Amino acid sequence: MSLGWALLVLVLVPALAALGARRSRVPATARGVARVGASAALAVALLVSVAAVLSGGRPIELPSPVGELVLLRADGSSAMLLSIVALVTLAALATAPRRGLDGATASSVLLGEAGALLGLTSAPPWLLAVGWCVGMAPLLGERAGRTTARVARGVSVASTTLLALALVPVPFLVEPSALHASLAPWRSAALVLAVALRVGLPPFHAW
Repeated sequence: MSLGWALLVLVLVPALAALGARRSRVPATARGVARVGASAALAVALLVSVAAVLSGGRPIELPSPVGELVLLRADGSSAMLLSIVALVTLAALATAPRRGLDGATASSVLLGEAGALLGLTSAPPWLLAVGWCVGMAPLLGERAGRTTARVARGVSVASTTLLALALVPVPFLVEPSALHASLAPWRSAALVLAVALRVGLPPFHAW
């Protein structure tokens, strides 16, 4: 039996836990929901990692129900990253002080995890862009009370826009093959700049 379904569960578990933590009115309940969701995500990530190692180099894939498109994919190297992301998230939620971990904060952490997991497992570029946006959603939803917060939000929007320009295809072109060659350098530059803004590479590290 294929374990492609496990990749879908891995992405959905933290997203659903984020929704549950956000809707909870009791902070203690929100923290419990968040930690249970992060623990479940770690268990699934470890299952995927072990399966990827034992598969002999064959990737784990989740095909689309329509057509032959592969939606999610994980191989030996990316599967280990999934476990690391899940472990770091659980550690952050488990060690966070009670006063600083309310429902909104726990939801933001879990949404960031869901976006990272979707980005690591996405096969088509447009799904990578979706994961990128999901990971950005908590930051965009915060109230910008300080100049630093407003700058961070602007940088997030800019990086997401650049990623979309780099990855999203343009289907209405008359001759896509000819234009693809001319746009390739610009798409590559947009992708590099988007990553630099997202991770804070110099000279954007101070933002």
